[in-house]
Amino acid sequence: MYHITIDEYNKFIKKELYKSYKLAPTSDLDNINTNHCKLMNKLRVDDRTELYCPTSPHFNLKEHKKDFLTKPSIRLISPTWEE
Repeated sequence: MYHITIDEYNKFIKKELYKSYKLAPTSDLDNINTNHCKLMNKLRVDDRTELYCPTSPHFNLKEHKKDFLTKPSIRLISPTWEE
C-alpha cells in the first residue's frame, strides 16, 4: 500500500496543480461573481443559479503506472483549490 505524509501530500498536490494552472487573485473571483449576478438579474434567472465558490481539487492517482512508487502522478478532474 502507498503511504504519504500530509505535508508531502499537500506539496505534491500544489506542484501538480500549478504545473498546468496558475493561481488567480481573489479580485478576479469577485469580478466574476459580480458580473455573474448582473447577468443573471438581467436574464431573471438569479433564483436558479449559484455564485462560484472555490472547492478542493478532485483527482485520481495513476497507480497503474509502472513507475508509480518512484514518480507518482495524478489526473486532475476538477482543478479548483481553496487557499
